[in-house]
Amino acid sequence: MITVDASVWVGFLDRSDPFFADSEALLQRMQDLARPAYTPEFALIEIACAVARRHRDPKAGRKAASLLRQHPRLTLVKMTRLMSFAESIGCQALLRGADAFYAATARLTRTPLVTWDRELIERGGGMTPSQWLARNP
Repeated sequence: MITVDASVWVGFLDRSDPFFADSEALLQRMQDLARPAYTPEFALIEIACAVARRHRDPKAGRKAASLLRQHPRLTLVKMTRLMSFAESIGCQALLRGADAFYAATARLTRTPLVTWDRELIERGGGMTPSQWLARNP
């Protein structure tokens, strides 16, 4: 089980992204191992907007969110479960607000946080997909 940050999902959904190959490898390995993934429910909005902006296409953003809603191994963690925990973790680790939700999701689900976000790695206890793959051959 892992917690997946929006940066990994966006990397996976965009073949032109510099992190596409490693993001795809991570999600394929997760599928091969039949491991579930967690992400805070607001991530659908973050991912949809990032994809729409990147492609200058609102339909691409909505399609990305729809694909994630239907992902068989993805569990969306309700924001109501995360609010106070994210506030505490975010303030303690000096994280951006959105990043605090990913860190809280990982701690709440007791799963590693996988991200491309440097601050989440340095202050939120995250690791890159490449690091996770090296630990889970």
